[in-house]
Amino acid sequence: MTASTGDYTSSTGSQRPYNDYKTSTEKIIVNGDANTIIGSYAFYQFTNLKEVEIKTCGDIKDHAFNFSSKLETVTIETCGNIGDRAFGQCSSLQSIKIGTCGNFETYAFQNCRALTSVEIGTCGDFADDDVFGTASSLSSFVITGSCGNIPEKFLYGTETLTTLSINQCGDIGKRAFNDCTGLTSVTINECGDIGTESFANSITDISIGTCGDIAAYAFVKSANLSSGGPLKSLSIGSCESIGTNAFSYLKNLETVKIGKCDTIGKQAFSIRVGLNQ
Repeated sequence: MTASTGDYTSSTGSQRPYNDYKTSTEKIIVNGDANTIIGSYAFYQFTNLKEVEIKTCGDIKDHAFNFSSKLETVTIETCGNIGDRAFGQCSSLQSIKIGTCGNFETYAFQNCRALTSVEIGTCGDFADDDVFGTASSLSSFVITGSCGNIPEKFLYGTETLTTLSINQCGDIGKRAFNDCTGLTSVTINECGDIGTESFANSITDISIGTCGDIAAYAFVKSANLSSGGPLKSLSIGSCESIGTNAFSYLKNLETVKIGKCDTIGKQAFSIRVGLNQ
């Protein structure tokens, strides 16, 4: 495919000039340019589609591949924005690899329950915590280049997540990775501010190159301080400030290395038991 598809709706999909292929197409290859738009409902309910390979295109609009129930892999070199439910309800989707894209709209990959791996080079903003809503099998989330802000509760409670690596991002919202109980190690090269309870009660080892402000209770649950958390090792090259109780009650914390910090708040490291550095 090298040309734009045009826009449709769930009720006008039968008017697509290629609609006769909706039950037989197994792979779609898009090799266009920034003006090549994959329109709304363009491949909606392509029920035998297993692979999407996009070399270059513009925006992928709302519901473009929605309900492609056998879709397993999505590989995108370059695209524009990814719309609302563009890949929603792709219940067999396991892997997403994107080189460069624009913004992710809400529900872009909603209810992709088989999704295990997301790798993104460079992207814009994530609309909210529902971009990957109900990704109950996700084990790896990697940003190799840069992205915008990480929204509040972005992958909150994703118990299957074991790998989180971000080269560069904006602010990390409240509870973004809270209760990711399978996640033991986090590597972030550069980020903005880190919100309240962003990494509470889930991580044992965190390495951050540069960040902005670390909010109060960023690494603990403020509502249940006595339970502490499993964090053992924290390394930060530089940060602007560390808020009140940011690391309080983390009774397993053994090592903290901070190269530079302008301000450290009240009781930021209170109730230390095992801390030796």
